[in-house]
Amino acid sequence: MLLSLGATLQNPALTQSQLTNIIKHLKSPQNQNSPMSQFFLGIIYHSRLNDHKTAIYYYQQAHTLNPKFAHATFALAELTLTQNFVKAETLLLEHIFDQFTYDPYTNKTYFQPLQTLRAFTILAPYYPLAIQQDAHKILEHPQLQKAEQLSQRIITLVTKESLPANRSPLHIEAIKLAHQTLARIYNKIDKGTAEPSFNHYAQALTYHTNNLSTEERKRHNEIDKSLLEGAASAINYSIPHPKTTHPLDWSTVVNRTYPSPSPTTHQTHHPNQKSKKIHLGYLSPDFNMNAVSLFVTALLKHHSPNDFKVFCYYARPECDQYTKMMMQWSHIEWHHITYQTDEQVYKLMTHTHKLDILVDLISLGAANRLSLIAKQPAPIIINYLGYPNKCYHKAVTHRIVDHITDPEEYENPKGEQLIRLPRCFINFTLFEIVPIPQIRTLPHALDEIRIGIFNKSAKYSTPLLKTWLNILDKNPRIVFYIKQDERMHHDPTAYQAVADLFPPNRIKPLPVLDNLTAFYEQFNQVEFTIDTFPYSGTTTTCNSLYMGVPVVTIYDPKNPHAANVSASILKHTQEPETFITSSLEEYEQRILQLANDLPCKTLQDREERRSRFLQAMDPKAFMRDYEAALQEIYQNK
Repeated sequence: MLLSLGATLQNPALTQSQLTNIIKHLKSPQNQNSPMSQFFLGIIYHSRLNDHKTAIYYYQQAHTLNPKFAHATFALAELTLTQNFVKAETLLLEHIFDQFTYDPYTNKTYFQPLQTLRAFTILAPYYPLAIQQDAHKILEHPQLQKAEQLSQRIITLVTKESLPANRSPLHIEAIKLAHQTLARIYNKIDKGTAEPSFNHYAQALTYHTNNLSTEERKRHNEIDKSLLEGAASAINYSIPHPKTTHPLDWSTVVNRTYPSPSPTTHQTHHPNQKSKKIHLGYLSPDFNMNAVSLFVTALLKHHSPNDFKVFCYYARPECDQYTKMMMQWSHIEWHHITYQTDEQVYKLMTHTHKLDILVDLISLGAANRLSLIAKQPAPIIINYLGYPNKCYHKAVTHRIVDHITDPEEYENPKGEQLIRLPRCFINFTLFEIVPIPQIRTLPHALDEIRIGIFNKSAKYSTPLLKTWLNILDKNPRIVFYIKQDERMHHDPTAYQAVADLFPPNRIKPLPVLDNLTAFYEQFNQVEFTIDTFPYSGTTTTCNSLYMGVPVVTIYDPKNPHAANVSASILKHTQEPETFITSSLEEYEQRILQLANDLPCKTLQDREERRSRFLQAMDPKAFMRDYEAALQEIYQNK
């Protein structure tokens, strides 16, 4: 009777009277010591009566009576983890994972691989919390050590102990999550050696099956989106770009994860025929106090109203003072789309606004709307600014770069077409509501040589950290003034983890400041700043030059876009080649030379650097080239 009770409880026609009789039977003395009876009582109180507290009690009873009864343990774990009543990881790890488990249908105990896989899929989503929360001494964290061991076991279980033809959706889900867990751990341990992290993301994305139910397909797709976002980030932290054992076909993975509708269900575009103006849209979650906004001011404020009708689609619910500032520009039509479905926004763009061009300012970055992009809401879709690489989705037609960030001779022919502006591909403009910060110089009688590191700590690669330590070792007067990022600001252990990498008294933290003018004043405390590698700065480099402070960077035309952005900014600002090196070795030597012969000794030096930078970032001159590029793309479509 007990084995057939599961089907009975799922019957929607089950009456309250019948349910009461079932509960009475399960609570009878002869069933008090039955794990199955206690398990079914848990199900009733959980799914039928919505009494989670009582359900947990009966699931715990079932587990206590038979610790090898996996069904009860899974039910307990899923409910307690969701409710945050107790931590059930130990129950899963000790009694389910890689252990013999009880099968109530055969009344036998034996090793059931699927139980181990299911245990891992329940636990895996909780490991990132530990990875995020424990920035300090991560290798010593017992939960992460356990996560690594379990993940490696899952990979072995799936790849070596199961035949591909016999792999169920649970096999695929478990190995995806195992690779993702390892990728996140390795990414946290060693940001500079991105290849192990990227390889795990990439290998996870190679596992795919079409034999899925609707619910499984939805769950697998969400996992793939997370994996793709991780891979898209990790690839920018390594030089050269990582090569995987199972090469990642970006186009296949991106288009599979964000599939375009079939031609029969896809709405046709309604071409803009009533106006000679190009209908141009911008899509972003970052029209606020965000680095991206410092580069879209020119795009939004200085568009020619005679040639372009501009629409902005803001994909974030919060509006700050900078959002409100941009919304005051009357020639732009604003739409908040955070809570709108892709289909609603698609119809708005195609039917109402009849877009000719859509500029996606986030692409593969966090909080993207690639599911919307996949519908191709404009005949021309441009990947720009927010993500420093190609998108590779077939709906995306172009990407804007320049001749320094992406030289023609080293271009990857796959993916969207590159459009190279004849100047720097970005235009930095300080928010007009922010007072222009004053430039000052340091006193020359200081006992220390202050060098600024203003990029976020995620860009501190291991090879770069070794170089910085060499610099400190060779010149005892150098002190690094390190700008704290948000992670360090909110988590003291995160800053301590960085501080522990350096000798005592050789670094000084610069705090996070909400006031932008006060933030810019921090650049007045250093002689020059040094760039990160392989993921160079963009906003940070512009901020430094805006304050007249030199930046030392690394440039090699063979390196990918993310490594070459600072060099493009410096070259277009007419900075001396002294500040542009070709390798980490030359970078180290140049910094030591500059520390001995400070490059920016007078106020005039700094003011002239700011003047050159502002001239290079003239918004009206930039818009002439940018709009000409858009018009050429439109005319050649």
